[in-house]
Amino acid sequence: MMFESTLHILSKQIAMSSSSK
Repeated sequence: MMFESTLHILSKQIAMSSSSK
């Protein structure tokens, strides 16, 4: 499903953002 892929990407983006901070 496309939605699941988007969720995974979003999670990665959030994790990266949190790490950056």
